[in-house]
Amino acid sequence: MKRLSLYLWLCLCVLLPVGCTYVFIPVPVLIPAQKTAATASQVAPPPVVTTTQTLSQTIAPTITQPITQPITQMMALTTTEVTTQAIASENLAQALALTPANARALYFTDWSQIKRYKNVTALNSKSPLDQRTAFFLGLDKDQAAPNIYGARAFLRFAETWAWDSTDLAWEVSIDSENAPVHILKFRDDFNFAPVLARFRERKFHQQTIDSATVYTHEQALTEEWFTVGELSIANTAVITSAKLFVLSSDIVAVQAVLDLYHQKADALSSDTDVHATAAGLGDVAAAIVTPGLSTCRGLSFDAISQQISQTQQISDTQLVELKQQVLGDVEFHTYTGFALGYRYRAGQPSGTVVLHYPSAADAEVDLAARRSAAEKGISIANRKPISETLFTVATATVADHNLIFELQPTNNQPSRLFQMFFYRDMAFAGCP
Repeated sequence: MKRLSLYLWLCLCVLLPVGCTYVFIPVPVLIPAQKTAATASQVAPPPVVTTTQTLSQTIAPTITQPITQPITQMMALTTTEVTTQAIASENLAQALALTPANARALYFTDWSQIKRYKNVTALNSKSPLDQRTAFFLGLDKDQAAPNIYGARAFLRFAETWAWDSTDLAWEVSIDSENAPVHILKFRDDFNFAPVLARFRERKFHQQTIDSATVYTHEQALTEEWFTVGELSIANTAVITSAKLFVLSSDIVAVQAVLDLYHQKADALSSDTDVHATAAGLGDVAAAIVTPGLSTCRGLSFDAISQQISQTQQISDTQLVELKQQVLGDVEFHTYTGFALGYRYRAGQPSGTVVLHYPSAADAEVDLAARRSAAEKGISIANRKPISETLFTVATATVADHNLIFELQPTNNQPSRLFQMFFYRDMAFAGCP
């Protein structure tokens, strides 16, 4: 009975939007705004919300579902030269080097770093279940992970497949034009033999593609071993020498990553803007990186208001009032790269938001206005000031083409930062 209750609790953590770690594999969740407004060289900070009941409190319930619509528009801007900086996180750099150039977003978790933070570096899938359960359930407290492979049935996954995320050094989930693809880097001493035996026992077809062993199987929805995990298990490439798994429901997506591993194609990391954006994060334990204008447009107030209008009757006058409460009269410039992550500083989790601009001058102009919106704005989803429910701003600076926010998450819960991204609750990072 205790085991069943714990299983149900974990299921709730997967499904509930507030107070639990996001352990589902998200799709890049932002709709580009269709309307383009002129940017302004002079901006005014938004007012502080002091009323006890604002329009946002009425609207908030309409945006309490994660955005799942696909990205439908990408735009290119003329950029000035960007100084190349190293990406501090070696694991994130490896993940970016295996991410296809057409990726729309990547969701990265550095398990080796999180386990160091928690002082459980020896934890793995053979550890007692109560220890692994405590580790994962603790992720919504002082750690965070935007992706956990196999989390839907965590209590049975290791038993079924002979591994789980505690065996990983890092993992990344990638959304692109093809089906989502997951890249898993196992720890150096991991023994693949029991895992590969499961593929053979379940009659997976085995083939060799570019020196990788690829296991494929039709979707076996009536088999528990298939439904206990992710559909992407149907196409699993194993690169034993590199301790890598590449998984996707679409074999084309797997092949795209194998091409990158064998240096037959360009990776997302070859994009200088993406590289510069990721470099602004520092040595993060988890991160979301999105290239291009998709996030910039999707976080705009126009995009937010479109969703609100679809779910609740609201007049144009009310939308104007809501925008005033959230942003005031500001007009931001457009940026072309977005990243969000967290790491530990002085024993506490610290969040980082990076907005990468085509022009360093635009970043400088936006600095004061975006900082003011982050410090004094309201969370539409929580119906309270951002500073009370999501984070406080520690610093906001411009480095080269990056506008970088260092954030202190409320209650030292970095999961709140990923929540505000998935729920599009960060208008301070929106665009015209």
